[in-house]
Amino acid sequence: MIAQWQNQIAARARQADDSARTRLGVISAYDPAQFAVKVRIEPGKVETGWIPLGSPWVGNGWGAFFAPALGETVEVEFQEGSVDAGMASMRFFNDVDRPLSVPAGEGWLVHQSGSALKFHGDGRVEVIAAADLSVAVAGNLSATVSGAATLKASSVKVDAPNSEFTGNVTIGGALSQGGGQGGNATFGGSVTASGDVRGGGISLARHVHPDAHGGTTGGPQ
Repeated sequence: MIAQWQNQIAARARQADDSARTRLGVISAYDPAQFAVKVRIEPGKVETGWIPLGSPWVGNGWGAFFAPALGETVEVEFQEGSVDAGMASMRFFNDVDRPLSVPAGEGWLVHQSGSALKFHGDGRVEVIAAADLSVAVAGNLSATVSGAATLKASSVKVDAPNSEFTGNVTIGGALSQGGGQGGNATFGGSVTASGDVRGGGISLARHVHPDAHGGTTGGPQ
């Protein structure tokens, strides 16, 4: 089949100007280990052998990897017009694989799962994770926000031996120090409470002391 395809391309090249022309085809197989594809050339449905799939950014074990789906329309080019040196380059939307309506000047990376990275025309950057989102940082992580930052979740856990807040902290709900298991709390200034404070089961607002003359003293004032 591969020889048949090469013969057909070579014959067309001889009829033209002795060089293989750029052709369109459909991806019929994909090898992720080699980042290579087989393509059914249109017309005729003749399948190529394994040919490299182009990428805008490549290196030894790194680069941009946009794995193809079977059935995608792809452009096949031939180095120096040689039928033995084919390569798959650009892929195209078509009547089956329809594009999204992206505004002029914007850039979107959208996965079939719905996850996306969108660069909007007004400068906003939108990140959408259809499932979990994981970030691994080998060094330090620094985030600077000129406006307000809001984190909304069913629960938040900060797993660190030390946490530091340089400004005021407002807590809208209950505060359980030590996770209910005990621990020490140190305050460098005054502590003000509109309600009662209890220590060891004893009320600060309503506790009494034994009176040297018998009985107990009144509550604190």
